[in-house]
Amino acid sequence: MVATNTIGQGDTRESGLALILRHSGAITFARRFVKWPQTANVEVNLVAIYKSGHATVSPRQPPVLDGRSVGHVSSRLDCDPEAEPQRLRQNAGKGFRGASLRGIGFVLERDEAERLSAKDHRNKQCLLTRSLFRRRRPQGPRCARNG
Repeated sequence: MVATNTIGQGDTRESGLALILRHSGAITFARRFVKWPQTANVEVNLVAIYKSGHATVSPRQPPVLDGRSVGHVSSRLDCDPEAEPQRLRQNAGKGFRGASLRGIGFVLERDEAERLSAKDHRNKQCLLTRSLFRRRRPQGPRCARNG
């Protein structure tokens, strides 16, 4: 099989190579990061798969990874044992908030944004207009913040 590097990553790996290995398949050959010929700036992976009982010839050689004989080729296209990450018990009940954006971001003057929009109408899809001077809320007992 000729595939992009995503064959050994993320959802593609889980629904492809990992599934094959869980159902008695084996990766008998893998060559990673093969430069595609000619002018395309692409790297591919070459992968050969064997499934016990479904081929006329069984592999007699150990699996080959990047030109080296190895004991095993995992679904990540390395020779590490096939395993899925596990949650750490000591992190139970803890959470990660993720990225928190701060600041006003990348700001253009109004005339610059209008010039870019006029140059190419698709630019308008990327430009958001926001007022930098927000109206102040009146302060007083009726407008007090909760909590």
